[in-house]
Amino acid sequence: MVIHNELYTNWEKYRLSDMLRNPRVRYGACNIKKYKSEYERYLIEFPNSIATKYISTLSESEKELGGVELNKLTRILQSFPKVEQDEKSIYIHLRIGDVCVADNDVRFNRRMTPQEICYHGVLLKYGNKEKYYCNPWCHYDKKIKECVKNGANKRIIIVSGMHTLDKGIEESKEVIRLYKLQLEQNGYEVDLHIGNTPDSDFILLYRANYFIEGGGGYGELIRVCRETEVNI
Repeated sequence: MVIHNELYTNWEKYRLSDMLRNPRVRYGACNIKKYKSEYERYLIEFPNSIATKYISTLSESEKELGGVELNKLTRILQSFPKVEQDEKSIYIHLRIGDVCVADNDVRFNRRMTPQEICYHGVLLKYGNKEKYYCNPWCHYDKKIKECVKNGANKRIIIVSGMHTLDKGIEESKEVIRLYKLQLEQNGYEVDLHIGNTPDSDFILLYRANYFIEGGGGYGELIRVCRETEVNI
């Protein structure tokens, strides 16, 4: 199986979770000189994105607060048109890209091979917190079995994409190939949903009946939004 360059989404350096959670990121300096801040870049380059819509709703008192106002965010998500999806399939998110060439995994302290990433995951530390930015195979294996037990079929849709062209694209392709191969060897039918925009993937996974979280802040944010929906 060959995974071609359609893995790249062309939403260069779009950081949904960081922009929503961290005021230093959204109002901080932009490395493109014509923009005064990242938020200004998003207003121009991603005017109808989830990130831009969310930030534009913040009051003056909310702008400098960290974290995400989940009720506000889920209302924005629900305003997007529904997408067609299989109600019985299992949608899994794979976090790829720069984490596939990270050299600071807390257990290995070096760049890992794609095979090692699939088996061990990528565990990084920021501040005092350790977090999987790419989940190991055992994470998905356990949760897939739980989904099937709860009524899902054995069709799995891998959802993934890259938003930075120059960081780990070949390694990312191989990680996806290996996950797909492992799932097929375990008797699952596997389809790829790759190279779509991070916003459309977020909405797809947010609305899926059966969803398995990927690593990093993006997957975590999808999970907490799904849990928050019942409170609206």
